[in-house]
Amino acid sequence: SGTRTSAGDGAGAPGGGWGAAAAMVPPPRTTIKTAQSQMVTVMKLIEDRRREEERKQQEFSRANDVSVELKMRVRQCVGPSEPVEDKIERMAMHKRLNSQRVVCQQLSALERIKERVERRPLLMEQTDGPSRARRRALFKVRQALEGAGVRNADGMFEDDELDELERATEREAARTAKAAAR
Repeated sequence: SGTRTSAGDGAGAPGGGWGAAAAMVPPPRTTIKTAQSQMVTVMKLIEDRRREEERKQQEFSRANDVSVELKMRVRQCVGPSEPVEDKIERMAMHKRLNSQRVVCQQLSALERIKERVERRPLLMEQTDGPSRARRRALFKVRQALEGAGVRNADGMFEDDELDELERATEREAARTAKAAAR
């Protein structure tokens, strides 16, 4: 007759079937109910994620919030700050001023060097100054004597002075000939 019996399965249960195992299986749902159940589950997951994100955002903002007192203490320790653009501009201006100052110093040093060089006697004047001056003086005296019409102007000089005048005349003649050959 439609009843099955097996040990411990509720033999003789009305409606037949498999006994207790059949009673544990929920009845099949309609697709509308299944869709609604899935929608509720998804909505709960979305809401949980939103709350978790909100909690993380609050923790992050609390961690990044710095008290006004702490900010003021840091500013006092660090000192005043200036924008980077202003600092760069200030540094560039200092460099320009320093380079102008250096150029002015170098130009003035060059002028001082030129003045010293102009005041110095020529090298040939430096080496034999007194002997050269003596020679020039001898030439001037000789020319003055000859210009005054003194006879035997060479007789007024000593032999070493005459020798020196003769050598100077020969050197001058050699220089003149050399310059003419060029």
